[in-house]
Amino acid sequence: MKEQYILTIDQSTSGSKVLLVNQQGEIVEKYSREHQQYYPRPGWVEHDPEEIYTNVINLIKEVCKSNKFYPAGLKAIAISNQRETVLVWDKNTGRPVYPAIVWQCNRTEQICEQLNSDDINRRIKNKTGLHLDPYFSASKLK
Repeated sequence: MKEQYILTIDQSTSGSKVLLVNQQGEIVEKYSREHQQYYPRPGWVEHDPEEIYTNVINLIKEVCKSNKFYPAGLKAIAISNQRETVLVWDKNTGRPVYPAIVWQCNRTEQICEQLNSDDINRRIKNKTGLHLDPYFSASKLK
């Protein structure tokens, strides 16, 4: 039986990494590619979701071309991402509706200021354990 692997995708703020990890937990293959950061206004940060998608697909193809990897040996896929970066896809077309709004983006600061009250902060804190902040994804979706 050929060795089994875990294919890992690490989607970070600055780029994409794809790693192939063997059963001993060793990295057998590692490929990475940076993506562009966009700053359309002061305090705003965006990513092009199509660029990220293309990068990840191409990195997976590079791993699959390696001599050490046999697709039948793929046991699992693991993904790590930017948890507070927000992206909305059109359910009918599968295309992004807007660029990804990155976790660092402060465009929703005004929304958070408008919502800021003791009552709202207490309700948010009770439900999430967190304080109202532009960092989080809910205001970005609004």
